[in-house]
Amino acid sequence: MIKLQKLPEVVDYLYKFQSELGFVHMHLALPREENKHLYIEKTKPGGKLTFAQNQLIENRVFTEQIKISIELPDGSIWVAVPMFTKGKLLGAIILSFNQVAPIAETTAWLEQHSDGLALAVEHTLHCEILEKQLREKSMQLVVMNALTSEKDYGQMFLTITAAINNMINCDLLTIPAFSPKTGFVLSGYNAMRQNGGFTLISREEMLEMLGLDLETYRQSALAQLEIYSKPHIFTAEEYSELSRKLIVSNRFATVMGVKEALFVPIALPNDAFATLIVCSKKENSFFSKDLRILIELAKQITHQIGRLLTFEQKEVLEIKLRRENTLLIQELNQEQAFSEIIGRSPAIKKVLENVHRVAPTDSTVLLQGETGTGKELIARAIHNMSNRKNRPLIKVNCAALPAQLIESELFGHEKGAFTGATERRIGKFELANGGTIFLDEIGELPLELQSKLLRVLQEYEIERVGGKQTIQLDIRVIAATNRNLYQEAILDKFRMDLYYRISTFPFVLPPLRERREDIPLLVRSFIEKYSRKIGKGIEGVTPQMMDFLLHHSWPGNIRELEHVIEQAVILASGPQLDIVPAFTASASMATQKDIPRSLPVYLPQESANLTDIEDGFLESQRQHILKILEETGGRIRGRFGAAQRLGLKPTTLEARMKKLGIRKNFSSE
Repeated sequence: MIKLQKLPEVVDYLYKFQSELGFVHMHLALPREENKHLYIEKTKPGGKLTFAQNQLIENRVFTEQIKISIELPDGSIWVAVPMFTKGKLLGAIILSFNQVAPIAETTAWLEQHSDGLALAVEHTLHCEILEKQLREKSMQLVVMNALTSEKDYGQMFLTITAAINNMINCDLLTIPAFSPKTGFVLSGYNAMRQNGGFTLISREEMLEMLGLDLETYRQSALAQLEIYSKPHIFTAEEYSELSRKLIVSNRFATVMGVKEALFVPIALPNDAFATLIVCSKKENSFFSKDLRILIELAKQITHQIGRLLTFEQKEVLEIKLRRENTLLIQELNQEQAFSEIIGRSPAIKKVLENVHRVAPTDSTVLLQGETGTGKELIARAIHNMSNRKNRPLIKVNCAALPAQLIESELFGHEKGAFTGATERRIGKFELANGGTIFLDEIGELPLELQSKLLRVLQEYEIERVGGKQTIQLDIRVIAATNRNLYQEAILDKFRMDLYYRISTFPFVLPPLRERREDIPLLVRSFIEKYSRKIGKGIEGVTPQMMDFLLHHSWPGNIRELEHVIEQAVILASGPQLDIVPAFTASASMATQKDIPRSLPVYLPQESANLTDIEDGFLESQRQHILKILEETGGRIRGRFGAAQRLGLKPTTLEARMKKLGIRKNFSSE
């Protein structure tokens, strides 16, 4: 018996007789699952082993189980000699000859030695089966070790992918999940062969590569759900047919070059299931044994895969719940929000007119005003009167954000982006997508973050900290400050370009001392609020207290007035509120220097329409640029040029000067 361990050794053995047998090429054809045949070919002894396809005679030799000889138009002759062992057809040796070769002698030699060759082939097949069984057990062991010991879910998935690839050569592995309760969820666990190894591809990266949004992916999959729920091998022909009716498969084929795929469902709790999809960019890559291996593997890893997908979907559901909760709160407070703005004075009426004008637009609004003037209420009113009223309004107090975490809070971060980033976090901007973001105390942002915020406001896109995926935004921005940002920009404490960007529509909220006729209305509202809360029957205030309230300077504005009324209600012993001693003592110490100076207003105070407001704003820009050009002697570029002073690129400044009618000699046309 010829003792050989691998099929290539059988081929090499036969090639030792090539010179005396006179064949040109030799194929070793073996029947495999689903009528597929494995062809092992060598064009010369010691040459590279390749897999060839020759369907000219294999069907006949495997069907008729006799020697077959066919002459081709090119003059070559192909002969197939079957091999039997224990009366069972094992395979065939297929040889090609030219016309002058000793064909009869060669085929006679093969028939004489076919039994010995069949035993050698059978032995090598048994060796390969044992080897594959060992590799399969090894794969299962590697997978189970990863599932039980690996804490990083992404690394766990890559380990599973590499183990599967050792048994089933593949180019892409993905696990979409399905649930009757939550619908289809595209998994963030996708591994793709790149540079000789496998790389983890995030949910967003996968969608971007496919050119699909999540909803399109979900609807496409749900339309053909039965495809994902049954184990199946999609051969090249079947996958091509699938690509014609399933957009997801079409994109995998056209974008990633997938030609064949294995689908193996994995049962999950609550009638949910996931599908392990293994893809190849080559034809004839998968056999029935591969499907069997994955089905057995799926039974073993059901629990762990369920944990992996649950971990992934937890974050998605949390985001969804936060957004739904935000929307619910907005709907409940929609009517109340505008009614909270109390007042009938001309000053507050002017503010409300501006709110009505700007709310339906998507223009960026800058609310300027002293502390306690109600900037958040105005921001909420603008949002609730806009087309985004049914979307989130996300508030960000820039002054309260820890310096080292500001970027993460605003833009979010990926898992592992920095020490302590144990999971992905969605930032405020992303949460506000589709709605409005209110940046309170924007003047407190560090300068280094202002440049990143400027990019967001210009491009309406962000990147999470540690991420590579660009996320497009559809948001409306409302900013607020109690600082003089224009003066801060001149002193290089705030970026001038950011100031211009956020002040598309600026207006000032009047301090309480400029709307004293609203004080009685505010007092009545606060008395009702705190009487009900504390449980006292307060009817009003004494004439002496009202007179004091009307003449106080109110440096803390409405917030200060509210606190005074709350304190008076707590101390009240009768139906009338009287002056609180602690308040009058502190108030008597207040002088004019304690009153904050009014913020400058860079637009006509009596403007009747948006055109007037815009003209006033452009005039403010023109005057400031002329002032800076005068100070720099007309120099635009360079270290001490006007562009650097204004925080602009020289080309941007020149374009703005042209728009504003400012010549290079800095005179105004």
